[in-house]
Amino acid sequence: MGCSESFIYGYAEVQPQYLDWFAKEFSGALLGLAIDGAVASQDFDDSPRRSWNEMAQVDGHDTLYVKSSGIGNGTLVTWGGLQTFTKAFRENNVTDSWVIFDQYDLVLIGQLLRLLLLKFMALMYLLLVNKLKQLKNQTRVEMTTAFEKLYKLADDPRFVLAVAAVKK
Repeated sequence: MGCSESFIYGYAEVQPQYLDWFAKEFSGALLGLAIDGAVASQDFDDSPRRSWNEMAQVDGHDTLYVKSSGIGNGTLVTWGGLQTFTKAFRENNVTDSWVIFDQYDLVLIGQLLRLLLLKFMALMYLLLVNKLKQLKNQTRVEMTTAFEKLYKLADDPRFVLAVAAVKK
């Protein structure tokens, strides 16, 4: 790639309550930490390595969050190795978290496909409404069939959002 092309398509800060989901979907998340470098280094160098627990917030450190237990503790990559941490560490020493994505990111592509699906659903809804208007003078059976189709579409909670997107 030339210098004028970008590898990064975008980035987003992640709120703590959504960190595990975003880290899973984006194959990791960047974590900003406030740690006590001496304590963290000793825990990292110990054999066996000790999990990072809540510690003083003396030094800044950035890492890659790669694995969650689902209950607050997890694993990150730092200093060329894997380092586990406790829930108390996460709650007290993680200062911020971010995800980065590019134009080929499957999460982004998935969101775009969902948007296209919603727009398609909205167009179908509008077509059904127009068809109902045309059927004003039609038989009861034709009206019932058209209404059944409309109600089936309306059962999908996404269709309201899709109609709003199309009307914009």
